[in-house]
Amino acid sequence: MRVLNCKSINESYAKLINILITEGTPVSPRGIATREVSPLTVVIDDPRQNVIASPTRKLNYGFMNAELFWILTGSDSVDDIAWYNSTWANFSDDGRTLNGAYGMRIRRHPCAHGEVDQLKAAEEQLRADPLSRQATIVLFNPELDYKQTKDKPCTNLMRFKIRDDKLYMLVVMRSNDVMLGYPYDVYNFTCMQALLASKLGVGLGTYTHVVDSMHVYERDLGWAQDIVNEEFVDLYAKPWPSFMTAADQVDDVVQQVVNVAATTRNLGAEYSVRKVLGMVDAIEHEYWRSSAAMLALYNLRKHRLPQAVLDEVKTRITSEFSAFLDKYNELPPKTE
Repeated sequence: MRVLNCKSINESYAKLINILITEGTPVSPRGIATREVSPLTVVIDDPRQNVIASPTRKLNYGFMNAELFWILTGSDSVDDIAWYNSTWANFSDDGRTLNGAYGMRIRRHPCAHGEVDQLKAAEEQLRADPLSRQATIVLFNPELDYKQTKDKPCTNLMRFKIRDDKLYMLVVMRSNDVMLGYPYDVYNFTCMQALLASKLGVGLGTYTHVVDSMHVYERDLGWAQDIVNEEFVDLYAKPWPSFMTAADQVDDVVQQVVNVAATTRNLGAEYSVRKVLGMVDAIEHEYWRSSAAMLALYNLRKHRLPQAVLDEVKTRITSEFSAFLDKYNELPPKTE
């Protein structure tokens, strides 16, 4: 198995792409030319450093934050996530839901006797026995996935364990596209690791990302090579606010961020800039306050609010996302 060890997700990106370009085997699943390394494991020493900064791969950081909280709330609504990334609508079988939605699989996994909140179950397992080897979240569901559907989850399994008073996480994926999926997946999963560690009152161990088919599409090779050639942006050269938070604040923080996102996405008659800024400022934890502000900025810009409003929201973003605010210096075209 090919194993890549890195300090940060950011550091891993160009190295991982280079491995796929230079060592990848040509394969063509569904007739699409691809380079694949199978299997491949990425081990991240510091999961706190989980945002990729690439001048070539201009990520959608509003969507990055939105997808995390879409997962954490257990949603499978296509409208809730397509607002931030319209391509998701293409994967819905019924126009309303997504069959492979991670949040539904994690927070309310369907089974014979109802639904299971697997994240809560993993937390309870580790509270009962901090050295347990049984804290597992399963996303693959034969009943849902061995059928004709546009959306099968790429992630199969998550594992958690506590050793040396630190929470370690291992994720197993059947498939991962390095250009489109990897930057967002590793952000979501390491944030979940941090939030669970916060609830358990322990530190963060390594994050391990195991993929049976890590791949890059041949059509993306030029773009991928540009990322390998670009100058590395050390996003974490200066300290950012830790995304670990107090154990008794985790659920409240998640709900506060969700409320900011909902309010700024669905602007009603009661909307006011002061109200939004007050909701953001009420979030005591600096990292998650920045996440809420990032979501508010994305949504208010999409609603084409005045630049002065956007600039005031930007002052609340003090995490690593503050490095990407140049995009928000002008309003988007009406077609965005």
